[in-house]
Amino acid sequence: MATNKGNNAVPIPPPGDCLITPAMRRQLHDRRLEAGLTFVKVGELLGVHGTTVQKWERGKTQRCNIAVWTRLQQLLDRGLAPAGALTPAGSPDLRETDGRVYADGGMDVVLRRAQRLHALCVKEGKPELGGELIRRLTAAVDAVLHKLAG
Repeated sequence: MATNKGNNAVPIPPPGDCLITPAMRRQLHDRRLEAGLTFVKVGELLGVHGTTVQKWERGKTQRCNIAVWTRLQQLLDRGLAPAGALTPAGSPDLRETDGRVYADGGMDVVLRRAQRLHALCVKEGKPELGGELIRRLTAAVDAVLHKLAG
């Protein structure tokens, strides 16, 4: 099994082999309970529905895509955040080639992550953080537009 490069190397399963093993199910269950997190909160951390996490723990679903599998491995390796933590699904892997920055999964992954984070801010009763996210994203877009026009 290959590993990705970097400080947090995670084993990468062969294509079509993204299975939640019985050991992973038990570890997910134990870590979730230790951290006092609900299925929904763990789902938010991984970028999936809470019912998916519940099905994994109960062995009703064993498959997931490679991006989710990798995030799950990282979460199990470093542990889950304590209850109430605002920790959205992991950052997409960014890489730079010839002065261009690429995100695994493309821009859609980055935008979906920002939308989930904004919804989480509102749900957690911290709309000011959601506002800060919108202001910073808008400023970043404006800066790039300014450079394009300049």
